Amino acid sequence: MLISSVKTIYFSPTGSTKKIINSIVKGMGIVNDRIVDLTLPKARNDNNISLVDGEIVLIGVPVYEEKFLK
Repeated sequence: MLISSVKTIYFSPTGSTKKIINSIVKGMGIVNDRIVDLTLPKARNDNNISLVDGEIVLIGVPVYEEKFLK
């Protein structure tokens, strides 16, 4: 399969996930012109997430960790 474009979908409240997704796309050497940023609540209702043949989708979400003290 020939990948001709990439769509990124991410939730990035601190900006770290966005930076990582953009670095991955840059490393792939593909122009990313289809970005869906779900960080703000309004954006979650306004997006039409359709796919194009030959398009790869990268999804990024933050990881949260809570340490429990014994």
